[in-house]
Formats: sequence, structure tokens, C-alpha cells
Amino acid sequence: NLMTKNNSLRSFSIIFVAFVSALVGWLWKGLFIESYHPGPQCLHANSPLRSPLRRRTRPSLAPRSTHVTAVKRRHHSRTVPVPIKKRLSALSTWLTRPYKKHSAQHKSAIQFLLISPISSEYLVPFWLQHLKNNSWQTRQLTTYGISLVVGVLQETTLIQSLLVLVKDKAWQVRAGAIRALRRVGKKQREKIIRTALQMLKDQQWQVRAEAANVLGEVGELSLVKASPLWQALNDSQWQVKAAAALSLAHVRPTSKVVVKALEEALFVQEPSLRYAILKTLSTMGDMARLALIRALQSNDDSLRRLVPHYLVPLGKHDTTLVEILSKFLRDRDVQVAIAT
Repeated sequence: NLMTKNNSLRSFSIIFVAFVSALVGWLWKGLFIESYHPGPQCLHANSPLRSPLRRRTRPSLAPRSTHVTAVKRRHHSRTVPVPIKKRLSALSTWLTRPYKKHSAQHKSAIQFLLISPISSEYLVPFWLQHLKNNSWQTRQLTTYGISLVVGVLQETTLIQSLLVLVKDKAWQVRAGAIRALRRVGKKQREKIIRTALQMLKDQQWQVRAEAANVLGEVGELSLVKASPLWQALNDSQWQVKAAAALSLAHVRPTSKVVVKALEEALFVQEPSLRYAILKTLSTMGDMARLALIRALQSNDDSLRRLVPHYLVPLGKHDTTLVEILSKFLRDRDVQVAIAT
């Protein structure tokens, strides 16, 4: 009997708690949630369908035409700009949030917030405002955000601001501005080339490397304009040399001076730099083919293992090149023979 009474009490308590929970949920939904979300037709302060929890004001005494216009204007300002303001507010939070070492999390958040397009009417003033921030981290993250949209917007004011930021005190901001100029395209091409050539003399090697990358993405360069670029092959940092070597593939016409500078830089013991130089030489015709054959005949086995692969685009159906390569089929280095 005691067990039966306990089970019945337990069942009654469970049913009572469920009933009270459902009643509280129904009251909460009816009094608060639905009241505070009346719908777009209730946006006007004097609407009779407005939330009963808020104090109702006296109906407007203005003429009907003025009243309707005011309702439409308020409805437009509440529906269209509000999502944009929320996204811009979130963007501003991530742009102004400081970071210690890496900004990968900040950049991922900025990229996510810019997936769906924002009108330039709101976005351009937003970027210009944050470019004047006192924190270099905010300015750097702003240049990253601009680089994601400048290719689509093609706003002259943004491009001019980037051209000014390449003289910023912080090298991180200068590098970010140069990196953003890579996305501009052919608009204001001459100004971008002139600015990038000047930044090849920057004190920070990261800025020089970004400037060399920009020169490789603006199209073909004349030999006269590209003279600072092939002189950058003598830079103290191999990253700058590699960026300059890849950009030299766009220099027309091909010059013996450029090929000689690339050939001399081949013997630097840095794999990434060698790959960049070999890739550029494989696009430069007969003069580059002779340079690659000399590199294949050198004593540097690590370099000789890479050369045969890059000789193929320069000597298809060339019997003389086949004869030269056949001599290396029995090379002392097995890897060179396999590559040949």
C-alpha cells in the first residue's frame, strides 16, 4: 500500500509540474514575446496595434497624407538600415579589438561579416572612419577588410586612402595597404606601379616583398620601369628575392640583364627562392634555356635535380636539347638521372 501511495504521489507531482510549466510558458509568450514583436504594421508610435505593455500616446493630429508619409519613412529606416547597422557594429567591434600575436581570428570574423555585400553608401564612410584610428592594429585590420571589397566596389576614395597609407608609421599598416592594392585591378594602374616601385626601398622586408608581389599582378611591365624589380634580386631577404623573381615573369621584352640576375640568384641555398626563379626562367625563351643548361652542368646537385623539369616548356621537339639531356641519363647523382 505504501508503494502504491508513493507512486501515485510521484505521478501527481510530475503532472502538476508539467501543467505549471505549460501555464508559465503560455503566459510568457502572450504577455511579453508577442507584445514586444508586434510586426511591421505596428511600427508607428500611435498605432492601435502597438504593444499594450507600452504607454499609448495621443493619436497624431496631422493630415492623413503627412501621417502616411511619416509611417512609410519610419518603416524604411527600421527595416533596411538596421541589419546593416548591426553588421557594421560587429565589424567595428572586431576592428577595434586588440590582439597579442596573431590576428587570424579577427580576419576570419571580418571575412565572415563581409560575405554578403554591403552598399558602398554605408561601407565607404565606415572604412574611412576606421582608417583614421590611432591604433595601428585597427588600421591594419581595416586595410585587410578593404582588400576584400575594393575589387568589387572600385571606389576612388578608398584607393586614394590606400595610396596614402603606404607611408604610415607602422610597417604592418604599410604592408596591409600594399597588399590591398593587389585587388584593385587595372584602375589607376600607373599610380599603383609608381607607389610599389617606391616601396621596394622600404626599410622593412615584409613591405618590400608585398611591393614586389603587387608589381607581378598589375600586368606587363616595361624593362625601364622594372629596373628596381630585378635589382631587388640582390636583397638581403630571400622572401623579397622570391617575390621579385616571380614578378619578373611579366617584364617585356626579356633582357639578358634580367636573365643573368636570375641565374646568379639560383645558387642561393633556399628551396622556395629556387622554385620561384626556375618558374620565371621557364617562361623567358631561348636566353633562359641557356641559363638552365648551365645550371644543369653545375656542381650543385640539389639545383640540378630541379632543372630538367623546367627545361621541358623551353625545348619541346628540340633535338639539340634532347642530345644535351641524354648525357645526364647516367649522371653520378641518381636523382638527376631520374629527373632527366
